[in-house]
Amino acid sequence: DVERSRGLGDVYKDRLKTLLSEREYTVLMLYCGGMSYVEAAKKLGISAKSADNALQRAKKKISLHYMSLKD
Repeated sequence: DVERSRGLGDVYKDRLKTLLSEREYTVLMLYCGGMSYVEAAKKLGISAKSADNALQRAKKKISLHYMSLKD
């Protein structure tokens, strides 16, 4: 399921795997695949708050990483 997320090529997935924790990556892939963070949490057997936190951390890391590339 995680690897079938729409809109991200294999190259980008590999880069994300090195940037994010396993949980952040998994929640992000499920979210990009169309799930809400609540749905992702249920699928992973974690709390909605944990999934939301992982998603927010992932977004922040991605933003910081790509902002650093602009400098």
